[in-house]
Amino acid sequence: MRDVSAAKGPAAEERGGERALKPRHTLSRRVLRYGVVGLVAFAIDYGVTAIAITVMLVPLLLANSLGFVVANVANFLLGHWWVFRDARGGRHWLRAYVGTLGVSVVGLLLNNAIVWLAVGLMGGPLLGGKVAATAIVMGFNFFIRHGWIYRRANLEPEKR
Repeated sequence: MRDVSAAKGPAAEERGGERALKPRHTLSRRVLRYGVVGLVAFAIDYGVTAIAITVMLVPLLLANSLGFVVANVANFLLGHWWVFRDARGGRHWLRAYVGTLGVSVVGLLLNNAIVWLAVGLMGGPLLGGKVAATAIVMGFNFFIRHGWIYRRANLEPEKR
């Protein structure tokens, strides 16, 4: 395997002479950061869903959708700038948001199906259903965002 950390030439100079991380390290760092963002998003999602159900008496799937959407906005913002470190502005930001929104719609359908199955059909606790749904959808979302939405950002070495 070629060591890209010792890259020289114009690309290294553009980065101020800083060394690029090996792709393996960049991916593991992104997975770790995505996990942190996922925990924050889960707390938002579960909090909004639980309040909507218990305080506002919103039906299960509508409350789940509301929590998912609110958490998704936080997830996008944190993911865009901290996990994937995409500093490109303008159209790139809008394109990333639209792509993430599309992926999120699929994620919402998966999330609702899992919560409905776990809580609505099987009678399990809301927290258990949300944890299962979040784990599955989070993995799906990461790999789609990493491999498709931010594929150009993945080609750029990440600075420490």
